[in-house]
Amino acid sequence: MNIRLRTGIAGAAIMLLMAILLGCSANPGIKDESAPARPVDQKIDQKKIAATAADNRGGVSPQAEVEKKIIESATLGLETSKPEDLEKMVLALIAERQGDVNNINISLTGSGLRHGAYTLRIPQGKLKETVDAVSSLPNCVVRHKNISAQDVTEEYIDVNARLENMRRQEVRLREILNRAATVDEILKVENELTRVRTQLESAQAKLKAMNNRIEMSTIHLTIREVSLTAAPGFGGKLIGALNEGMEMAGETVLGTIVFAIGLLPLIVLGALVWLGRHKIKALIQGKKAAKQDQIKPPSL
Repeated sequence: MNIRLRTGIAGAAIMLLMAILLGCSANPGIKDESAPARPVDQKIDQKKIAATAADNRGGVSPQAEVEKKIIESATLGLETSKPEDLEKMVLALIAERQGDVNNINISLTGSGLRHGAYTLRIPQGKLKETVDAVSSLPNCVVRHKNISAQDVTEEYIDVNARLENMRRQEVRLREILNRAATVDEILKVENELTRVRTQLESAQAKLKAMNNRIEMSTIHLTIREVSLTAAPGFGGKLIGALNEGMEMAGETVLGTIVFAIGLLPLIVLGALVWLGRHKIKALIQGKKAAKQDQIKPPSL
């Protein structure tokens, strides 16, 4: 009897233990502490790392799309018999395209012909059509034409990145300056702040100049006046050579006369000196002859 009772109690205990184990395994509220970390936490860490890396690179993200920065320029040389009229037409074309005239320099050659040098600015994207339009103006001949483009994208990115980095340095230095406690600390921070400000202003000026050259293309234009005189034939060349020879002979004779006139005072002075010496010499010889006549004894 006791044996049966013990056996029944042991079986009931085993069944109860199995039921408890099955219930725990089926309960969804129990978390497994050995499960991996949430993906959200991993994303947050990656964003922090990317932000830190971008800050170390001066705030420029490698995925950022950078527009190409191109500096365009052109040189154009024209010849015409009517330089003033051509100049007016060129300036009108530049004004129509919202361009600017930076510089005009007019001079005359030794033969009195006009020579003009112009520095023109044209908005980006209008350089080629403007050069072609100027080249097609009437009463002019194109002597040379060149259009060039320089890619400054890398230099632009570098200057811009250094500029942003120096701005952050300036902010940090100002924060440090506000917390400085001693005169020595203040002087050190102010010196460093001055250095950063100088570099910052230099980078700003360089970036501004680059933007100006990128946004406005440059045209270096020359307009040279030429004569419309027809080329002479053989007879004209012969007559021209004779005329040149006569002009040269006349210039030679005129030069000789001028040279002689220049020497005339010296010739007169030389003649006076020669006559003076001759007179003095004759006078001396006369005195010697008189003395000899006085010394000569009388004849018997």
